[in-house]
Amino acid sequence: TFSEAEFAGLRELFKRLITWLRGRFGEAVVFVTSSELQQIRARGWSQETWSSSVRLRNYRDEHVQFMVPATGPPSWRENGAAGAAPTSLLLRRLSGPAETGDETGDETRVVSPGEDVTLDAGTEYELVLVPEGA
Repeated sequence: TFSEAEFAGLRELFKRLITWLRGRFGEAVVFVTSSELQQIRARGWSQETWSSSVRLRNYRDEHVQFMVPATGPPSWRENGAAGAAPTSLLLRRLSGPAETGDETGDETRVVSPGEDVTLDAGTEYELVLVPEGA
């Protein structure tokens, strides 16, 4: 275990390292969990459940077919009707080459659990609940 001072020092060192890496290599620097790293090494893409979203990263040079999960982070169940699975989700393109002709490649669309979607090559996505009233 670390003392509070040691922990603060390590946290500051880590922040400086991240700042240096981002300054030197820009958005090419991506931090992944050990689970994501294992998935990327094994199949070229990863699916990681975060507190309120599912992050999808396709590092392959080709498209990947992905089935939208019926379950996800605990917040999906907490925000659903009586804890029911969501009926629609937003799939947001966060980074990657533009496939649709716009310069940034930004894209958001509504998808349903069980739906097959295509994850474009070299692209990162986020799957989130559709905001209430949207």
